[in-house]
Amino acid sequence: MLSSSSGSNNSTITVTAAANTTSNPRTATVTVSGVGVASKTVTITQAAAVIVPSLAVFPTTLSVNAAANSTSTFTITSNINWTASSNKNWLTLSPISGSNNATITVAVAANTVTSPRTAVITITGSGVTSKTITVTQNAALPALSVSPTVLSIGAAANSTSSFTITANQSWTASSNQNWLKLNGTAGLYNATIIVTAKANPINTPREALVTVSSSGVDSKVISITQEAGTLTGDAEVTNDNIRIYPNPFTEKVSVTLSKAIPNAYIGIYNLNGVQLFYSDVKVSFVEFDMTKYPSGLYIVKIKTPDEVITKNVVKY
Repeated sequence: MLSSSSGSNNSTITVTAAANTTSNPRTATVTVSGVGVASKTVTITQAAAVIVPSLAVFPTTLSVNAAANSTSTFTITSNINWTASSNKNWLTLSPISGSNNATITVAVAANTVTSPRTAVITITGSGVTSKTITVTQNAALPALSVSPTVLSIGAAANSTSSFTITANQSWTASSNQNWLKLNGTAGLYNATIIVTAKANPINTPREALVTVSSSGVDSKVISITQEAGTLTGDAEVTNDNIRIYPNPFTEKVSVTLSKAIPNAYIGIYNLNGVQLFYSDVKVSFVEFDMTKYPSGLYIVKIKTPDEVITKNVVKY
């Protein structure tokens, strides 16, 4: 301001300035006018303030939700130019540079896994120590799905099909039938599972269930139906001395002999050659209970002093 804004004849004018709080000098112009003469100007330059650079942030820790586009904010208190940056590309800032005080918005991409994750924001400026804000994004809820949930697979040996697992954590998978194998029984996150079947030895379709489990979510079940095979068992075996029946059977298979045969035996084997039953032929009728064994093809071997009879039987 001026000590006097008007007068006559000679005079001394005192100019008084408000404080310059910025780091730059500034100017003002004083104009003196009179009648019949040209106006005169005085340019006044005020010196820049001596500013101590300062930079502070609040808060220094933030938490954001797992969902995409979740946001939070923090404030910058400063008297200088500054820049802001994140060390993770899933976290973005707005704005990323400025001067003096500001409010910064933090936005995140979706966290799809079941564990929290963190990012560090750094604020820098000339002549000050950088400041950091630690941002923690919450974990996602457990998720598990499979597709498709129903599969069909061929009757031939080594027939295959596949399904996909979509998960955000670890999982396990298992089959309830030993004729169906999985190429993976445990994993982390998404996967494609190939199922491979042994040959279906019976002339009806059969079913297996694959169960996929993960912590904190309901298990998922895939129903797999294998096409009917071609019956490969021998028809009911009958000759003058021996009868094997019924064939096919569901629970029990019987062997009847016209008479007991000394030094003879009957055995039943699976396709791996494992002996399931063994009986001396000391009586004319033998019944084998196969209830606990799975459907499939089995071998009946009857050995007498005169011959060996080997026949296939099928359990439905």
